[in-house]
Amino acid sequence: MTRAAALETEEFSRAECAELFSERSPAFWSWAFGPEEDGVVARVCRDEEGRVLAGLAALRVPALVEGQEASLLQVVAAYSALSGLQREGRFVRVAEDFARSFGGTAPDGAPLAYGVPTRSIWRIAKERLSAKVMRTQDVLRVKLNRLQLPASGDCQVEEVAEFPSEVDALKLRQSEQSAIVCRHTVRALNQRFVGTPFGEYRIALARRAGVLVGYAVFKVGQTEFGQRAGVIWDWCVPGSDALAGLSLLDGLAARARSELISELALVLPDTQPDWVALQKVGFRVHGSKLVVAARHFPRQLTMRWLYHNFCYSLSDLVLEGPGELYE
Repeated sequence: MTRAAALETEEFSRAECAELFSERSPAFWSWAFGPEEDGVVARVCRDEEGRVLAGLAALRVPALVEGQEASLLQVVAAYSALSGLQREGRFVRVAEDFARSFGGTAPDGAPLAYGVPTRSIWRIAKERLSAKVMRTQDVLRVKLNRLQLPASGDCQVEEVAEFPSEVDALKLRQSEQSAIVCRHTVRALNQRFVGTPFGEYRIALARRAGVLVGYAVFKVGQTEFGQRAGVIWDWCVPGSDALAGLSLLDGLAARARSELISELALVLPDTQPDWVALQKVGFRVHGSKLVVAARHFPRQLTMRWLYHNFCYSLSDLVLEGPGELYE
């Protein structure tokens, strides 16, 4: 096998991604990649016989960056069939070609690639791919018997079977508070959370005088001690609307109690106003295994700026499995 042949890279289809990253089922990847045909991007390196030596796949996440439409790259899978220095060299080549192919300045390229890397991939990424830690992610947790909610506010909370079209306008309002907001379409949110084969998500909406002012997505998980916990996978309350947030928590707590759950857990950036507000009603900060790493492409972006301005939820970081929340 020649060196040149080994280093050639190419794009990879959705179906091939599902076959390559076979630690997950094809049904899982079909769900994770979402409804849009261009919703996943990937590069692979093959040998001269066509066998894949290394690969990298990411979801193309619609976002608003300082009010402008853009796409972010959420890296969700990395693969190498080799070991040692060969493994590192091939993977670096694939990752660099991936960055050249898909990274850049909006709207033509993605200004940011990010994810929660494994330990072995992170060692390569930080040493050879200009990736940096954006945040060592903490998690907010509260025992339900310690949740201290004041009298309910002026919002009505309802549990619904799917997301309504008003979510688009809600995300626009959220972008007025944070410079970078993931803006999943209603279709993509319903693909992610409705009727999945990987457990039941529950969608709670908060309305004030009929207008949607917040939503949350809840799913049953387990703590590090094997206890049932209510994991909030998506949390969207624009404008630090305290009453809307409290109303959502009241509804989620009622649902959790009905399912004999003892705890709620929520992931947010610690720079968001809700991070402090939630601690006032009983949530406490705990460590987790989540380390959010990123590589930005436009020079004007810095990791410090991203740390303060990137608003996300747990579902924007990991695809499935809340085990990483607990140390």
